[in-house]
Amino acid sequence: MNLPDRTTDHPPLRWEWFAGACALLTTGLCLTVLTGWATGGMVLASFGRGLLPMAPSTALLSLLLAAVLLIGPRSRRASAVLALLVAAAGLVLLAQWAIQVADVEDWLIPARPFSASIVMGRMSPLTAASLGVLGVALFLAFSGPHRSRHVRDGAAACATAIGLLGLVAVEGYLSRSPFLYGGSITPIALPTALVLMLLAAGVVAAAGPSAWPTREFVGPSVRARLLRILMPLFPAMVLAEGLVERAAEGVTFLSPALQHACVMLAFAALGMGVARRVSRHMDQVVADAQDELEESERRYRRIFEQALTGNFLSTAGGRLLACNQAFARILGFDSVEDALAADTRSFYHDARDRERYLEAVRSRGSLEYEIELRRKDGSTVPVINSVIGIAGPDGELAEIQGALLDMTGRKDLEERLRQAQKMEAVEFNNLLAVILGHGERLLSDIGSQQPALRRVQAMLKAAERAATLTRQLLAFGRKQLSQPTVLGLGTLVGEMEDILKCLIGGNVELVTVLDPQLGSVKADRGQMEEVVMNLAANARDAMPGGGRLTIEARNVEIGGDGAGHRAGRPGPRVLLAVSDTGTGMDEATQARIFEPFFTTREQGKGTGLGLSTVHGIVSQSGGHVEVESAPGRGTVVRVYLPRVS
Repeated sequence: MNLPDRTTDHPPLRWEWFAGACALLTTGLCLTVLTGWATGGMVLASFGRGLLPMAPSTALLSLLLAAVLLIGPRSRRASAVLALLVAAAGLVLLAQWAIQVADVEDWLIPARPFSASIVMGRMSPLTAASLGVLGVALFLAFSGPHRSRHVRDGAAACATAIGLLGLVAVEGYLSRSPFLYGGSITPIALPTALVLMLLAAGVVAAAGPSAWPTREFVGPSVRARLLRILMPLFPAMVLAEGLVERAAEGVTFLSPALQHACVMLAFAALGMGVARRVSRHMDQVVADAQDELEESERRYRRIFEQALTGNFLSTAGGRLLACNQAFARILGFDSVEDALAADTRSFYHDARDRERYLEAVRSRGSLEYEIELRRKDGSTVPVINSVIGIAGPDGELAEIQGALLDMTGRKDLEERLRQAQKMEAVEFNNLLAVILGHGERLLSDIGSQQPALRRVQAMLKAAERAATLTRQLLAFGRKQLSQPTVLGLGTLVGEMEDILKCLIGGNVELVTVLDPQLGSVKADRGQMEEVVMNLAANARDAMPGGGRLTIEARNVEIGGDGAGHRAGRPGPRVLLAVSDTGTGMDEATQARIFEPFFTTREQGKGTGLGLSTVHGIVSQSGGHVEVESAPGRGTVVRVYLPRVS
C-alpha cells in the first residue's frame, strides 16, 4: 500500500473531494435555514417543531466557511481572506455577548424571544467561538506559514474539538438533555450542531491525511485498521443511545429501570458484534502478517543462498553460523556443511590480519577491503570482503555479516593485460633498436658538413629517448632491472633544458636553480630523466593558461636543518624540487596521485602512470617523494635521494 506523502503541500484528491462534499452539505443546510427565516417557516430553520432555530448570522458565516473549503485548494489568497473574515466576525460576536455592546446582528433580523431567557435569531457565544476557531483552522490549513506538519496538526486538532462539540450538542437534542447543547443560557441550535460537525470534518480533510488525528487512521498498520473499525462506532453509539432514550419516553408499560436494562442489553449485543468483527479482522491481520513474514524469509533465503557472492554470518569469535554455496566454493569446500564446520580464523595466513580486521569492524561498524585468504587446500584466493558488524545486547561486537567477492578472474585478466602491454613494449623497443641501428649507419655515411646532419642527430636523439621511455615502462612492469650509476642531478637537469622547454611550451617560463656544489646520487640516468620529464609534464598540464615552472636542486641534511623529515633515516640527501604556479590539488587528489592509472585529466588525455612511475623509480633508488599543494596555490613535488661521495 502506498502511504500518502507527509511532506506534500496538497492532500490527495480524495481528501479534497471529501472536504468539498462537507462544504456542499453545509451549504444546503444553511440555505434551508435562510429560506425558513425568509418565508417564516421556522421548522426549516430549526429542523423540528419547538426547537431553537439557527441564527441567520450563523448561516451566513457558515456559508463563508463552506466557500473557503471549496476554493481553498485553488486560491489560497482568497481563502485566507475569507477565513480570517469569519474568525474576526466570530470574535466580534463573542465580544458583543461578553460585554453587552450594541446588537450588531440587528441589521439582519430583529431579535425575537424564544423563551424567558433565550432570544431567537441571535448567535450563541459557543457558536461564535466555534466559528472563529474554525476560521483560524482553515487559514492554517490552506494558507498557514509554510504549511508545516505542526501547523496542519494544530488546524486539524482544533477542528476535531469543534466537531466533538457539535456531536455532543446533537446527542443533547436526541436525548433531551439541554445541558449538552448549552442549557438555557448559551444553547446551540440543532442545525448549528450539524453544521459544526460538517465544517469540522471538512477542515480535518483539508489538512490532509498526514495531519493529526487523521494520520492515526491511515496506513496498513494494525492500530490504524482497528481505529478505522472502532472510531465510526463511537458517534453511532452516542447518537443511537439518544434515539433509544427518546423513543422509550413514549413507552408507558416499562419502568425506567427496565428501559435502561433494554438499552444496556442492546449495547451489549452491539458490543459483542463489534468484538466478533474485530476478532475476525485481527485474525486476518495476523494471518496476513505471518504470510508476509514467511514470504520475506523465503525471499531473503533465496537471495542469501543463490547470490554469486560468498555470503556468510559468523560470530566475532570465528564460528560460522551460516553461509551459501558460493562461499564454500570460493574457499574450496565441497559443501556448505563442510564450510560451516570450519573456523574462520583458519582462512587467514597471518593471525594479525584477522585481529586488525576485527578492530576495524569494531571501530567503524562496516568495512570493505581486499585480502588474500587461505582456501581449504592451503592455496590462496584474492577476494574483496565486505562486512557489517552486529552488536550484542551489551553493545560489543557479537556477529559479523559479510560477502566475499572472488577476484581471481579479475586478477588473471589484469595480469594478461599487463603481459600484453609489456610484450607490445618489448616489440616497440626492438623496432626502435632497428631505427637506431639504421640511423647510426646513416650518420656515418653522411659527412659532418652535410645539412641533414642535425636532422639525423635529432632523429637519433628522439629514438634514444623513446627507447629510454620504453625501458622505463618495462622497469615499471618489473621485467627489466635498472642500471644505477653515480651521476649529478644538476648536470642532468642542465642538459635537459632544451628538451624541457620544447615539452612545456612557450607559455610556460622555465626557471632552474641548481646548486654548483650539488652532491651526486646513485641512480639510473634514464630513470632520472624520466622523473624530470614526468614532473615537468604534470606541471605543464596544471598551467593551461601559462605560468612558471621552477626546477631546484640542492643539498639537504635530514636531521640537521629539519628538511625532508619524512624522507627516511637521517643523513645527507640531494633535493630535487619541481614547483609550478598552476591550479593545485585538494587533499583527496593528493591521497591518490601515486596510484597507477589514476589521472585527473579527461579521458584519452593521460594514462595515469606518470607519478606512479616517479614514485617507483625514486623508491627503487632509495629515495622518497613529498607533495605540497593546495587548490589555486600551485604544487611542489620534492624528491629526496641519498647523497653519495
